[in-house]
Amino acid sequence: MVDEVNTLHNLNQVSLAEYQAKVVPRQITEKPSSRPAVLSVANERALAQIRNAVLAHAGYDVIPAYSLEGALTALRDRCVGAMVISHTVRPSDLRALVQEAHQRKVPLLLLDPYDQFAQSQSELHVNPLDGPEVFLHAVAALIARDQPPSLAPG
Repeated sequence: MVDEVNTLHNLNQVSLAEYQAKVVPRQITEKPSSRPAVLSVANERALAQIRNAVLAHAGYDVIPAYSLEGALTALRDRCVGAMVISHTVRPSDLRALVQEAHQRKVPLLLLDPYDQFAQSQSELHVNPLDGPEVFLHAVAALIARDQPPSLAPG
């Protein structure tokens, strides 16, 4: 009887450990990231995924958003160091995003290959056809202006 109780007790401990490993979210057990977060807004996914991979490889936390609602929610709920807006975003959505970012003092980078939005109030326009180096340099310049040096990506 004692052996059965010990076996049952050991099984319960293993089950509890397995349960905790599966149930406790990683966000609770991991330290918060000190890397700057970039909100990447686009209506298309193929190019956005490449752009987001470039940002992540450069050391940024990337918050992807594929709709106006998703982007506005991220701006309200997350700590955003900069926002990159694709040229695929509708002009009405762009205006709403620019307004919200300005209210929250989030620096903006607009990917604008044809200078369509030269009259918008975004802080920086970059032609995405200029390549990833120009893009990353622009993102770094925006974030460096508003972040302590210790948070610059490495």
